[in-house]
Amino acid sequence: SDLMVYNCQLLVAKLDGHGNCDYLHLRDLPTVPSMASLTREGFIMACILAGCDYLPSLPSVGIKTALKVVHSAKTISVGSIVQQLAALGFSQRELQPYEEGIHRAYYCFKHHLVFDPRTKTIITFTPLREGMAFEERFLGAIWPPDVVEKVCVESSLNPNTLEPFENKHKESVALFIKKTKGGQTSLTDYGFSKGGGASK
Repeated sequence: SDLMVYNCQLLVAKLDGHGNCDYLHLRDLPTVPSMASLTREGFIMACILAGCDYLPSLPSVGIKTALKVVHSAKTISVGSIVQQLAALGFSQRELQPYEEGIHRAYYCFKHHLVFDPRTKTIITFTPLREGMAFEERFLGAIWPPDVVEKVCVESSLNPNTLEPFENKHKESVALFIKKTKGGQTSLTDYGFSKGGGASK
C-alpha cells in the first residue's frame, strides 16, 4: 500500500464487524529478508519502481526486480537507479521520461503536505533540503492559516473545493458525541444498515 510509503506506521486492512483484521507495522518490514538492509529512502525508491499512484512500473518490473535494482545501486539517487535499469536492458528512450517520473514520485512521497497540530500549519512531512524548491504543482498549495483552521480543525471547508460544507457534518459530529459519550458505538445508531447503506 502507498500508505506505508507515506510513513504510515500501522496499516489495517480487511476489518470486519467483529474486529478481525489484517495489519502490518512499518517497523516489521526489516524482518523481511529482502528488505532487511533497506533505508527509508531505499524503501520509497523500491516501491516507486514497482509501480505506484504517481508512476507505473516499467515492463516486467515488479517488487522483486525493484528491490534488486535498489540493492545493486551504488547510492539511492535517481541517476544511480537509472544506471541499474539501463543495465537490465531498458533503452534511453524508455528511461529518459521515466527518470523525470521517478524524481516527481520520490519528491511527492518524501515531502507530501501534512497538518501539524502543534503549530496548526501545513508543512512538508520531511523538510526540504537547503536550496530545494517547493514544487506546488506536485504537492499542492500551502493554505493560509485561516483556511487551515477551517479545513483541518473545524472541518467546515471541503478540502478539495475550499467551499463551505452545508453543515450536515456538524449534525453528525454532535450526534456522535451524544451517542458515544467518549466511547465507541455501532454505525446502525446513525441510520446505517449492516450492509453499509443508509437505512430508511
